[in-house]
Amino acid sequence: MEIDMDNLDQLQAQATIMQMAVDPQGRTLEGLIGAREYAQARKDAEQIDVSLDLFQLYEPWFAALQITQLRLMQLGFDPSLGLEQQWSVRARNDGKEVRGLETLEDQLGALDTMSDRVQKKFLLMTIEEAVHADAMIDRTLTAWRTGDLATLERETTEALRDQPQVYQKLLVDRNRNWAKQIRQLARDGGNYLVVVGSAHLLGDDSVLVMLDELGYPSERITQ
Repeated sequence: MEIDMDNLDQLQAQATIMQMAVDPQGRTLEGLIGAREYAQARKDAEQIDVSLDLFQLYEPWFAALQITQLRLMQLGFDPSLGLEQQWSVRARNDGKEVRGLETLEDQLGALDTMSDRVQKKFLLMTIEEAVHADAMIDRTLTAWRTGDLATLERETTEALRDQPQVYQKLLVDRNRNWAKQIRQLARDGGNYLVVVGSAHLLGDDSVLVMLDELGYPSERITQ
């Protein structure tokens, strides 16, 4: 898995998230993105019944993640039914070991270490996308179910290319790190199922392309 969900201490994880989500200098969300931008973002968020004031104590990257989560729940998605959660349960029931390609600190750190300017843009674009999320999610789900890779890439990785730092930190850097770990698993022998988000499997910077460059080509299996 991206993270070892099976051995994740929920209390410790929550403490880690809260520690990273709060600006170490004590600045508010409005202070971090500016009064004018905050006012517009607040107005935009109201279109989807989200109060931006709820996130005043947090940094922009965390507010962005929370707004995405809230919007998905509004549209009927249940976080507990995610693929990683389902595969973790199956592994546990089958007595199989679960490992993580990175830690929670690694994953959140990719966002937390972005500059204030990049975080601001990330939040503002997240809110803009959330307003129109229903149509975008319908397209993405249909593409995922039918194996339409071109549409999946357009709706996920290509959208992130407008934010180069975010694209680099969330996809490229992590994919490169994962590819090296997966190569080592292959060298060690045994059978492994690697479960990662679909955005990591698309485009020229995907973990699959990086594995191919390391001498481990992949084959797409369709039904």
